[in-house]
Amino acid sequence: MSKTKNKLISKPPTKNTEEDQAKLDSFINAAKTSDKNSKKEVSVENFPWENPSIREDVKKQFILRLPEPHFLKLKFISEKTGKSMHKILIDSLIPTIDEELNNII
Repeated sequence: MSKTKNKLISKPPTKNTEEDQAKLDSFINAAKTSDKNSKKEVSVENFPWENPSIREDVKKQFILRLPEPHFLKLKFISEKTGKSMHKILIDSLIPTIDEELNNII
């Protein structure tokens, strides 16, 4: 049995045909015309937080990566106000989440 090695072959890119170019142009134009800031139609059944099995008393953990200067600022605020770092973030974060949600739906 003889062993043959497959040669790696490199070809320069070929020019797009008119049909290929038309497909590319169509794709690009569709991306340009989509409005990312428009409100999407969302039915109420699709909201996962409205599922009857979701409980307000259940807390979910989420790791937050803050840049070191912001972490130190948060720690400073916590020390000066007597509020926990967690409480400071929750008090700021929950209204922001609701506001962002209102902008989407």
